[in-house]
Amino acid sequence: MLRMTPLASAIVALLLGIEAYAAEETFDTHFMIGGMKDQQVANIRLDDNQPLPGQYDIDIYVNKQWRGKYEIIVKDNPQETCLSREVIKRLGINSDNFASGKQCLTFEQLVQGGSYTWDIGVFRLDFSVPQAWVEELESGYVPPENWERGINAFYTSYYLSQYYSDYKASGNNKSTYVRFNSGLNLLGWQLHSDASFSKTNNNPGVWKSNTLYLERGFAQLLGTLRVGDMYTSSDIFDSVRFRGVRLFRDMQMLPNSKQNFTPRVQGIAQSNALVTIEQNGFVVYQKEVPPGPFAITDLQLAGGGADLDVSVKEADGSVTTYLVPYAAVPNMLQPGVSKYDLAAGRSHIEGASKQSDFVQAGYQYGFNNLLTLYGGSMVANNYYAFTLG
Repeated sequence: MLRMTPLASAIVALLLGIEAYAAEETFDTHFMIGGMKDQQVANIRLDDNQPLPGQYDIDIYVNKQWRGKYEIIVKDNPQETCLSREVIKRLGINSDNFASGKQCLTFEQLVQGGSYTWDIGVFRLDFSVPQAWVEELESGYVPPENWERGINAFYTSYYLSQYYSDYKASGNNKSTYVRFNSGLNLLGWQLHSDASFSKTNNNPGVWKSNTLYLERGFAQLLGTLRVGDMYTSSDIFDSVRFRGVRLFRDMQMLPNSKQNFTPRVQGIAQSNALVTIEQNGFVVYQKEVPPGPFAITDLQLAGGGADLDVSVKEADGSVTTYLVPYAAVPNMLQPGVSKYDLAAGRSHIEGASKQSDFVQAGYQYGFNNLLTLYGGSMVANNYYAFTLG
């Protein structure tokens, strides 16, 4: 028989007389993405790869092309989640055949017989829509309405070179050269600097600033505004270092195929046909086209100097072939593409005895596969220059 000492008996009696309190274990739904605030865990239904009700920032893909990041509010019934007509337009989906009274369309209505899938693990939504209802974008191109200014950040890169020589007759020689390319992105503006430092033997070091300017891109103009120390364009006139303001067409804002000259390939298909374009014996482009006239303007060629062999294969198997001449020269633009450049300020040429105020303007336009028109003018004190070609 187990016997307890008086001390042990007192401890056991004390423990048994105390009422135990313990907080019930709970799961804080505030940690869940999607806004499951005040929801009971027992009432949450987890479907395979389906989002919970709430607000999400989702990357949307249409026919496997990224169309931007959008804020989507998933409703309690996911089937009722919808997108506004404005968002649908930005996605490049044609909504002309939708009922005019509906301002918010469900996913089932939006895909028009296609399908959609969630990948909530990576916050991705894919729409598969019949090609006839989708505005086709060039591969890799993002529409201006989906551009982002980027994060606030500072960056720099440098190049360092040091030289030392020792000759018995002339003594030693030592030189140091450092070049910095730096920038600051802040509130949608970018500050760029190109500066260098050089020092020879015991002479004092010298800092020089090549360019220092503030810039901002404007999607509406497909252009960039710069203010500070920079260079003018060399497309029409010689490039000049100056201090002032410059507004110019930023070709990087255009699709890749529009940034450099490539010919427009035109033809007529008698039926649903396959158009194949070859250069130097290699297929560089292939596309199915409906009956009627067609124009291919999104060619991306590695280089010029070789004509294009075009073949149109009809539904009945017949093939039509023809040649499109292609020879790219500097400053040629693709048909329909324009380029502008405006600059005003004061020349800032190192070593010049006199600086001058000036205004410069230039414009280029791709007229067709063989002709690019351009013109420009430069006006300064007692100096006028005009060019046209």
